Amino acid sequence: MFVRLLSITSLFILAIANPLVHRGDSQCDTGNIQCCQQTQTVDEYNKNATAHGRVPIDIDILGRVGLGCSPITIVGAGAGATCSQEPLCCSDNQYYGLINIGCTPINIYIN
Repeated sequence: MFVRLLSITSLFILAIANPLVHRGDSQCDTGNIQCCQQTQTVDEYNKNATAHGRVPIDIDILGRVGLGCSPITIVGAGAGATCSQEPLCCSDNQYYGLINIGCTPINIYIN
């Protein structure tokens, strides 16, 4: 009887301990958090780029295009960093300097 109780208790402890994996609380696991002045879809960007003499993006990407982006560090985000535009999570794809591609909006409060 004692062996049966010990084996059931051991299995119970293993079942509880397994899901207790530390997961980061970051909303941006694929790249850097960027503060962008403007965001557009790739189609919107390509139409505007062609109309204004800029080079259109000729690769197939998922996500949005961030224009006029600057990085927000995690240290800076907690120490009074400001982002009055739209914070995005960008997958480290920069295209012609201040244009980031493959971005997704994130919900953070940066004042």
